[in-house]
Amino acid sequence: MTESQIRSFMPESSIPALSPTENNSVSTPSYSGAALEWLSALPNEPTRADLTAIDPDLAISCIHALVENDRFERAVQSNFPAGEWLNHFYFEVRNREKVFGTKNLGIGYPYVLARLGGYEVAAPLFVWQFQLEPHAQHVDEWLVQRNDSHLILPNYPFFHLLDALNGTDFSRRARQLSEGNALNNKNFDDLCEGVRLMLGLVEDGLPLSIQPFPSNGTAKTHITEGRLLWSAVAGVFPTLPRTTVTHPPAVAPDLTADGADWKHTFTMLPLDPSQRSVLHAMQHNALTVVEGASGTGKTYLISAIVMNALSHGKKCLVVSKSINALRRSQKFLLEKGFGDVSFVIRDIGGDQLMLADMLRMASENKNKALYNEELFKTVLNKTQREQRKLDDAWEELHTPLLAN
Repeated sequence: MTESQIRSFMPESSIPALSPTENNSVSTPSYSGAALEWLSALPNEPTRADLTAIDPDLAISCIHALVENDRFERAVQSNFPAGEWLNHFYFEVRNREKVFGTKNLGIGYPYVLARLGGYEVAAPLFVWQFQLEPHAQHVDEWLVQRNDSHLILPNYPFFHLLDALNGTDFSRRARQLSEGNALNNKNFDDLCEGVRLMLGLVEDGLPLSIQPFPSNGTAKTHITEGRLLWSAVAGVFPTLPRTTVTHPPAVAPDLTADGADWKHTFTMLPLDPSQRSVLHAMQHNALTVVEGASGTGKTYLISAIVMNALSHGKKCLVVSKSINALRRSQKFLLEKGFGDVSFVIRDIGGDQLMLADMLRMASENKNKALYNEELFKTVLNKTQREQRKLDDAWEELHTPLLAN
């Protein structure tokens, strides 16, 4: 199907904005890890399951609520094998939330099955977060709930891939629908129809309907043919950023930071000269890599670096896959009086309002510290001289005992 044919059938709101360079050769983005899971998210019990196989009535009732971005609460019978799948969902997402701090339970709908940029794609266009809890009165039932704290997540790996290959702007449009409270039947259907026409997909089922997901063998055939399935899958979808970057950034090894901004290497935590050398390297290089086995003090050193950066008026962002590692790092800051300027964010979208409230309270309660620049310089120079003496003494003991 040619571009002119596509445009003649597409509603105006569904026509993607084409880049002037769309006909030029483009490189296919490379994906790994969680992004690949979103590109290939077939039902894989007990991690993910066809929503109609869990409960057909739930599938029919909740899909319309999802598309209209409505809240809902539904009771689901814990029949076999759906009961085992729901039990797995419940404990798996609770464990992931303890470790990573993010919500990972969602319903993906609708599905694109196609070959795209060298990938065999079986991807939902959107994932709606929801909550699963045991029923308080009925031991053989679960409660499926969705409220205002649950997000709508576009499948950014899929939309980024589609945009990179075709010069379209589906990522932006999907983000506007999910974050701008613009989701409704019409806008959702227009976006899905735009994707279908752009890729020349065969539509399986009526728009905004709910169909059973095909078997894995049939799904493989559909990938070859190219299908838009009005099917829904519930289960674990790992948290993803919405960034378009799919290749690691290239940083020149000799790229230096602005060392003039850093006046000292002191922190509220004691550091030996080897640890302070890391702090010095961080202040004078754009990229510093520090490796160490578990228990060697990396989290401690990161906390010390953050304290030093804050004392220079810097803004700091500490990122980790583990929410527990972030809490350990913050614990050092709390112990040294930095509690009102440090925050742990578990979920970027869900914690925005809470973070805004905490920042407002911190700004209102913060007393302005008295500062005498001349006195500070005098104390700093004296302390640096004492530090050099201690470092020399440390080296005299360290070198003969531990060599290098």
